[in-house]
Amino acid sequence: MIGFTRGAAPSVLTPSRVQSWTARWVQRVGTRATSADFQWPTVDQRPLRDHLVGPLLALTADHCAYCDGHPIDDTQTPQVDHFLPKVRHPEHAFAWANLYPSCSACNRAKGDHVTEGALLRPDEPDYAFERYYVFDRRDGVVRPNPGASPADRERARVTIATLGINAGNRPKRRVAALLRAERDPDALLDDLPYRFVVADARGA
Repeated sequence: MIGFTRGAAPSVLTPSRVQSWTARWVQRVGTRATSADFQWPTVDQRPLRDHLVGPLLALTADHCAYCDGHPIDDTQTPQVDHFLPKVRHPEHAFAWANLYPSCSACNRAKGDHVTEGALLRPDEPDYAFERYYVFDRRDGVVRPNPGASPADRERARVTIATLGINAGNRPKRRVAALLRAERDPDALLDDLPYRFVVADARGA
């Protein structure tokens, strides 16, 4: 939920490789392959995913691109999410601009939902947390910004629902992050989970 600027694709994603991998996956989807059938191709005896995780996490300072959780997963390997689902949009399965570092909670909640044009991308040029959302420090819930335009409020609503932003214990974890930020005002921003709570905590 914190904006970032996407850099150039890592060198492993050469145009020829991407074209070849994409063609094979498009063909498989044409024969009714599902998300469960997707496998990352191997490069230098390692799955492509392993080559991508580091560059993706560098974009978000090791935070989940969607909920800003940090560490991105306490007990699991960070996941690579296809913003446009790889079965519904197989032509984008290996596109650098379509890949985001994600925690398992956001990736699981998002699944293959179709949210054409509504789900927010944190690397959109004009994206800003405060444009779309407000954080309630009392209960840890993230809500659409009531002062936003109707279109922006709707995009925020869709994003919150699709990613399960307020599901389970996630609001409580944000309250805990807020308390941590209040106790340690000198902590580096990128070392804190849910960085969007910090401005409120520190009066910025």
